[in-house]
Amino acid sequence: MKKNTPRRHHYIPQHYLKGFSSPDLELIWVYDKRDKQKAPFQTTPVNIAVEKDYYKLNLYEGDEDTSAVEQHFANKIEGPANAILDKIRMRDKIDAKEKYIMTFYLYSMFKRVPAAKKRAKNIMPGIADSVLKEFNQMIDSNTRFSHYTEEAKQSLREYGKSFIQQQFDNPSVLYMIPSQSSGVLPVMMKMNWYFLYTSDDQFLTCDNPVFTHWAKERTFSR
Repeated sequence: MKKNTPRRHHYIPQHYLKGFSSPDLELIWVYDKRDKQKAPFQTTPVNIAVEKDYYKLNLYEGDEDTSAVEQHFANKIEGPANAILDKIRMRDKIDAKEKYIMTFYLYSMFKRVPAAKKRAKNIMPGIADSVLKEFNQMIDSNTRFSHYTEEAKQSLREYGKSFIQQQFDNPSVLYMIPSQSSGVLPVMMKMNWYFLYTSDDQFLTCDNPVFTHWAKERTFSR
């Protein structure tokens, strides 16, 4: 890992959070829903929705990268969307290209928050087992490994198991980075968008601002 690389990673964009801060001091009120005994407090967007090494990647031979994913979000997703977000706040219209950029921005927020990381970790064990099974089958069937001794193959299997487990322990790359080919994007693009504006400076957000609503099945009796 390189020295002086950013390790304070925001899972909610700071520019987004600034829209919920007081216009004079740029402070945002914070309420911890998990700790209801903790009094609400004010802080700046730079100090909220942030976690050390949140996007850390486990690389080859124990090396780590703490900047690649953070920089990807900042430069490829947040950067293009910030000016469009400002237009929306000024009640200006956005065109189809800008709508697509905002669609990808919103989808990224759905994928990168702690709730998404929790979803990913819940499904990762099954995926990890599947990947490991394919890896072991490749070792047994691929001719490039035919000259390996059984001891060498077993060492390769153990290394593969360890490396795969490291990746699935922190599913940033495997799940949290949004894909331009996702089927969610065209669905969002076809939706009619409505923007609601408040008449005062106070409005609410949370650490999971983009979410889906699943209707619960209901049983009706006659």
